[in-house]
Amino acid sequence: MWENWKADARRRILAMRRELPADRARGMNEMLAARVLAFPRIADARTVYLYASVRGEADTWGLLEYFLSAGIRAALPRVEGREMSFFYVERSEDLEPGAYGIPEPRAGCVRADEVKAVMLVPGVAFSPDGGRLGYGGGFYDRFLAREPEHFTVGLGYGFQILEHMKTEPFDISMDLVATPEQVYDCHEMRNDRNDIQKTV
Repeated sequence: MWENWKADARRRILAMRRELPADRARGMNEMLAARVLAFPRIADARTVYLYASVRGEADTWGLLEYFLSAGIRAALPRVEGREMSFFYVERSEDLEPGAYGIPEPRAGCVRADEVKAVMLVPGVAFSPDGGRLGYGGGFYDRFLAREPEHFTVGLGYGFQILEHMKTEPFDISMDLVATPEQVYDCHEMRNDRNDIQKTV
């Protein structure tokens, strides 16, 4: 039942992403980038872990260029078997096609070691309390189980926010979720939900 729900949600939301007009996506990405860059944790960051957006994901290429030009170290993931590790890049040309056609740091890039860095996380869908529906590979869940002190920020569009999402024990929750329209403080949302449950 739950697996069917996840498959249906992925199919529906990925179709909406594919159908998003380019001009609307561009405007939404500009709004989202402005929200992300306004986060105090980003403004004060020395290093940011992020992803190379593909196939209609909330755009990170503009953010990557900003971080590199502002002297903020940028680290992106490389898939290694069933695991994923992050490597520093100094310019966008340090990325090359990797697993699943996603740009990855090329050989020779230095392994990242900022275990408390802010991490911008992709996803198919998020819930306001930090639930994340990924693509099914589990790479981010396994990585964050190894390095749990990253401050995680899920990035998506408004239609990727689902009010209710069942999570499983191995699912890693986000600290914040950001869309072009809104930023969700997931810890606050979880606390509110727990308070409601206690009074029921």
